[in-house]
Order: sequence, then C-alpha cells, then structure tokens
Amino acid sequence: MDEHIGMIHRVGPSRSGPFVTFRDALASEWARRASEAAEAPDHFAWPSTNAKGGNGMLNSGDWNQIGILSWLGYRVGATQGEPEGVRRQILDLCFDEVLPPINGLDYMISWGPPGTPTRLKKLASEIASFTRNGKRKRSANLSVAIADWETDLDYLYRQYYIGKFRFAWPKTD
Repeated sequence: MDEHIGMIHRVGPSRSGPFVTFRDALASEWARRASEAAEAPDHFAWPSTNAKGGNGMLNSGDWNQIGILSWLGYRVGATQGEPEGVRRQILDLCFDEVLPPINGLDYMISWGPPGTPTRLKKLASEIASFTRNGKRKRSANLSVAIADWETDLDYLYRQYYIGKFRFAWPKTD
C-alpha cells in the first residue's frame, strides 16, 4: 500500500485529473474496508501468550508502531521531511476523507468521521504532541521539524478551525 501513498506525493498539488480519480478510488476502498470492520466488531486476532525476553521494564512492543499520519507518508524535518505542499495534501486527505482501517476499531473510532470536530481535534492534538515532544528532546536538533509541525498546525487552524469549530486548540509549549 505504501507505493499507492507514494503516488499521491508524485502527482503534485493538482486537484484534478488522475490525482482526484486515484484519491477517490483509494478513499472508496478505505470506506469499504472500514465498513467491513464495523460490521464485524467482535472479530479480533487471537492473542498470543508468547513472551520474549525482557529486562523487567515496560515494553511498548504491543503499542501501535505506526499511526495514521505516518502511514499516509506525513514526514517533517530536514532529513526526510516532505515539502509543505505534500504535507498539506496529506493533512487535507486526513481531515476530509475516510481513513485506512489500521490499528483496530478503537483506534479508528478515536479519529472520528471525516470533516468533524473529532477528526480535526485528533489531527491537531497529534501534531501538537509531536511538537511538544520535539521541544523536550535535547539530544537532537529538531528545529526544522518543530517549525514544520507549527506551520502545519497553523495551516489546519486557518483552513479548518476558524469560524467552524469551538473546541480548545491544542498548545505546543
């Protein structure tokens, strides 16, 4: 599936033609899969009791290794960051469209339906959290990543929040 997300990046900022056709087909497939998952909410992968060696500390091995934004190709920073236009396409897609059903039903429910306050709040909260964590990290220079996240939050605020929603906008400090 990653190769399909990569196609979104290669088509550029166009809002017509092949990009729209592809995006619509992809959103339709995600909606179909999400509907399937919702129709069988009691289906789950049987848990394993295998326990790998450890050191007695909390292991995050069962936590989600990739979130929606990362799955969609959202990257910031000087090393592997996407250009602002690509990031905005991903943010628009994430807010406006049905999302791919990853990480289980509860995770997907937490993102809410497309275009809703729940979706925007989750999206903004995720990016604000990345920003706060980046500001706390002293071992790496994340100034470009932090600037990208703050630019993206400002974009979401201006594009989707102002005049439409009333929830408290997340802080990054």
